Amino acid sequence: MDPVNDGIAAERLEALGIETVLTGKGGDAVFFQAFGEEVFADLRQRRGLRALVSSTLPAVARWEGRSIFSVVAGRRARPSDPQAGFLAPDAPTLAPHPWLEAAPTIGPAKRLQIVGMLDGAGFSAASLQTRVADIRHPLLSQPVMEACLALPADVLTLGRDRGLARLAFAARLTPQIATRRSKGDLTAYYGRLIARSLDVLRPWLLDGELVGRGLIDRRRADQALSAEQLIWRGGYRDIMVAATMESWLRTWRSRLETLGRSSP
Repeated sequence: MDPVNDGIAAERLEALGIETVLTGKGGDAVFFQAFGEEVFADLRQRRGLRALVSSTLPAVARWEGRSIFSVVAGRRARPSDPQAGFLAPDAPTLAPHPWLEAAPTIGPAKRLQIVGMLDGAGFSAASLQTRVADIRHPLLSQPVMEACLALPADVLTLGRDRGLARLAFAARLTPQIATRRSKGDLTAYYGRLIARSLDVLRPWLLDGELVGRGLIDRRRADQALSAEQLIWRGGYRDIMVAATMESWLRTWRSRLETLGRSSP
């Protein structure tokens, strides 16, 4: 999704003669960054009414700036437009991943964690950096993933995002890092990037393969790809993912067509 950054990083690795890089990728999923209503839902599923007197309930309410009653009722504030994304409503759906299919009764927090770990598989894909160095992701190693999957979400969080990891590594971290609520926010940067690229993005998506194959609703995409909607609703991640998938689909279609023409 960010070839410029990938290229700059690759140049730096090569210039410095770095052969191996250990990343922290996957940590948000493994250590569970998404502290919120889902964590309480998991706890309630596991402990029943006893969850109502747990320390997790008020911690979730404080973290999300909500009342305890709204957390218990599962009434998180939703966007005014529930269809702010532009996936076509009749787009075909894929079967659940085997990890999710094999555990149909797990709670929403654990499902989020599993989806995050599955997404981590993409970190090992070929890139400009992997051409010049061995890029390793220790947090996505099997022992670490299995250990954290075995822990309930409320134990992994302990009242905040990545709470157990913060506690485990407290002696190795400065207080500013151990207690921070955010690692930084690039939303504004990506928002400006997309806004400056609308002249390219609009025809790329509106007249692209995803719309032609009925995977993206053209009307919704047309609405989302405007400066006014970007300011009001955001949706930057959906746009970037869609543009990346459009590029992937066009690239492979071109490759297959070239292969077909060269075949005897």
